[in-house]
Amino acid sequence: MSEKMNVKEKNDNTTQRIRLLWLCAAAEALVTAALFMKDPDVITAILLVACYGILFVIIRISVKSMQQIRQILLQKAESEKKAVEAELEQKRQHLLALESQINPHFLYNTLDTFRGIALEGGNRQLSDMIEALSRMFKYSVNYEAEMVTINAELDYLSRYIQLQQLRFPGRFVYQEDINCTPEQLLLEPCPRFVLQPIVENAVRHGLKDVRSGGCITVAMEIRHDDFYIFVEDNGCGMSQQETARLNQKLAEGAGEESGRKEKMRERGGIGLFNVNKRIKMFCGEEYGLKVSSVPDVGTQVSICLPLYEEARTRV
Repeated sequence: MSEKMNVKEKNDNTTQRIRLLWLCAAAEALVTAALFMKDPDVITAILLVACYGILFVIIRISVKSMQQIRQILLQKAESEKKAVEAELEQKRQHLLALESQINPHFLYNTLDTFRGIALEGGNRQLSDMIEALSRMFKYSVNYEAEMVTINAELDYLSRYIQLQQLRFPGRFVYQEDINCTPEQLLLEPCPRFVLQPIVENAVRHGLKDVRSGGCITVAMEIRHDDFYIFVEDNGCGMSQQETARLNQKLAEGAGEESGRKEKMRERGGIGLFNVNKRIKMFCGEEYGLKVSSVPDVGTQVSICLPLYEEARTRV
């Protein structure tokens, strides 16, 4: 939008300068014509013809210059538009490649078959695990859905929680504190795969030394024109220095390319950076993740998203 305004402003400035030249030449021609009518002679007549000639030349040159300048500005605007579109397409293709390197249809169908076999054998727990995993794969199939709803993300997360609690009974409890209406959860958009990687990070790293008594809480609320999600655990936490360094990398949109890649991987940073990068890409640089943590108390990751347009008009 700002580039279009700059092009329009340049075009308007050029037009104003050319109009000023026209006015000057026309004023000179009128003054000469008035002198000729007052005291007609050969010299005044010659000056009058010269003024009209100059006016005609200025008009021709100015029209041609306007056309050339306008064409240059339009070509520049079109070139910049194509460059932005090419960059967005490149990012989209890169995201598609990151999301999956395989075709999950085969896995989904195979898992569905395994679930049927487990049911026939009377193994209900195994059947539930396969069903949860199968639904997670089904969610991953739709590559074109770059943006989904919070409700869809919560449903996907519930399958992941179900699998983890079946694998590690009693290790942690999961609870939700949703201060939003069901309608808001159905309408609020967000990039796909935002919630589950953050919760997985909490399970793998925050609760890595917890064998029982762990707790993961997902809270949601609306603040002004923003939609906030908080993922909190009661695990090992991080030091103030680690937290500050992590938040700095998140704010800069860096992390994966930094020299601390291996250390960040150990702390679960890669998953956080991936989610943060996708939020900024789809929602804007002002949105993303922020981490707060206290050693031996726990960690909270806050996710800031733009509130959907209809709700903004109501707030």
